[in-house]
Amino acid sequence: MIEVLILSMLGLAGSALGGAVADDDAEANTDGDDREENLPIDTSLLMPEGAREEGLVAESSGDATYGTGADDLLTDWHGDVELYGGAGDDMLQGGFDGDSQSVFYGGDGDDTIRDGDNDALIYGGDGDDRITGGHGQSEIHGDTGDDVIDTGIATDTVYGGVGDDRLISVGSGDSDDPDLVYGGSGDDDLHAYGTAELYGGEGADRFTAYANTWVEDAPVIADFNPAEDILCIEIDSHEGTQDLSDFQVEVQEFADGTGASVFVDGYEVMRVPGGQGIRLEDVELKLV
Repeated sequence: MIEVLILSMLGLAGSALGGAVADDDAEANTDGDDREENLPIDTSLLMPEGAREEGLVAESSGDATYGTGADDLLTDWHGDVELYGGAGDDMLQGGFDGDSQSVFYGGDGDDTIRDGDNDALIYGGDGDDRITGGHGQSEIHGDTGDDVIDTGIATDTVYGGVGDDRLISVGSGDSDDPDLVYGGSGDDDLHAYGTAELYGGEGADRFTAYANTWVEDAPVIADFNPAEDILCIEIDSHEGTQDLSDFQVEVQEFADGTGASVFVDGYEVMRVPGGQGIRLEDVELKLV
């Protein structure tokens, strides 16, 4: 049974997201700071080293399934269930019934939690957790620890909580219903690859937007503090481009003087309310 569960999760991971956040996954193990087809997931994060001791499955809707206190594997096949990891470095896997909502509690330990097709309410608990949203709408709480959280394809709301978190919004490009991402307390690293509102909260935070053309409205950096926060734009090195001078990057203030936007080759890629007065040299540029 454990082999079937592992194969199922790896298959879901390969199909759900696709190379913009590949670097995020690689850096997640070292930074410690808190598209579907273009954002691949490193499957090693879905199956931490060593097989899980338990293969615990929520057999039907309405079930509550609890970990054993070891490093458990808990799976939701049907949706509308509750999974409690408890102590240990647990893995909680979401279900495939897109018409229901499941609730996941990681508990103590460095947990890996991944939603499937369901809507979900996710709590990482105490520890450095790795959480990934799925195809349903999710509300995700990293809680305490230096967490790494990826939103799913649908619109999600993310709270990093206490710690230096890395929060990655894939977004849907829908300006009427953006991802909402809150860093909380700590020096957080917030990324937007689609339409999102990013709130760093307390601490010296880093805000990164990806310069792409499919986003309907640029992500909004809602609480930028020029005294301690950093703005960064990642630009796709398409067709082998290796020089930032090949791109036209400019900063334009809002017409009412209350903020500024960053443009790349004529596309607005970041909006910064309260960012009036920022200059191009205040924005880090990076080829990816």
